[in-house]
Amino acid sequence: MSGVLEEFRRWRLWFPLGWVLIAAVSIYDIWLTVRYREEMPLLEENPLGVWLIRLGSGDVNLFVQLKVAGTIVVMSVLLAMMVRESRLLAPVTGTLVSLQTSLLLYLTVA
Repeated sequence: MSGVLEEFRRWRLWFPLGWVLIAAVSIYDIWLTVRYREEMPLLEENPLGVWLIRLGSGDVNLFVQLKVAGTIVVMSVLLAMMVRESRLLAPVTGTLVSLQTSLLLYLTVA
């Protein structure tokens, strides 16, 4: 029984830290998009992002709005999964933490 309690305690700290990391990297990515909005039509590498910028005639407003909306949806879904104690919470959160960490490295090093 003590193993179950230990897992519960460890998980209670791991999820909030992962959740904050996911949000922080997303906010940083959005900030960079706004900060370099003039250069984004040339810098953006994601085909969907390029399409959204072209759709906005070179303006990043639509792109930023959808990034913000997507971040809110993802963060809300993760919280809902936590409240419902979903079995998929650990793998989904872990995958997102890995992807966001990779994105952070790409944005800062590449």
